[in-house]
Amino acid sequence: MLSPEENHARALLGASRAYAQRAVELLCKDARLRDRVPLPLRPAIAAEIDRFHLFLIFSSLRDKEHRDRSFFERVHDSLRALFVETETRRLLSLREELAGVPEGRRIWEDLRPERDPLEPYYGSFDDGGKTLESSPFAIVARRVSDRFFREDAPVAYDLVLSIALDTADRLTQEVDNVDEGTGA
Repeated sequence: MLSPEENHARALLGASRAYAQRAVELLCKDARLRDRVPLPLRPAIAAEIDRFHLFLIFSSLRDKEHRDRSFFERVHDSLRALFVETETRRLLSLREELAGVPEGRRIWEDLRPERDPLEPYYGSFDDGGKTLESSPFAIVARRVSDRFFREDAPVAYDLVLSIALDTADRLTQEVDNVDEGTGA
């Protein structure tokens, strides 16, 4: 049986994945972007957005530690362990998927995340209060639009930014609903 912290971590990871998948669906439904991303790359877009979501969740959990430091630290640690496991599987799957694409090796080099996939977001809330362009919302919008929608980057940027801002509120609410006494 899972602990309440592990249940919360799984629920938060599930919410992050669901919102990331929904973001990809919204991007692919947009008439201007619909045919721009080949099917094998869509999971990579979802992964990039999921990393942003997890950064938001980790940040929100840290903000909650004043309520019960040890409980929220354990939720954070459980979520981090799940994230590492998920990220490893995701990268292996992407590499295998790209092996069947003609320019797969080049695409892998372009899309492979940093050693720490959350690194691009570190410090962004510190600077994010100054301008939207330095916020984590703009960072994910730039990363997705530049990496996956090069020719249509401005259109993709605006759409990803809008989705990121909307999703952030929803994910923050998910973290706010974490209650020490429940398992979900």
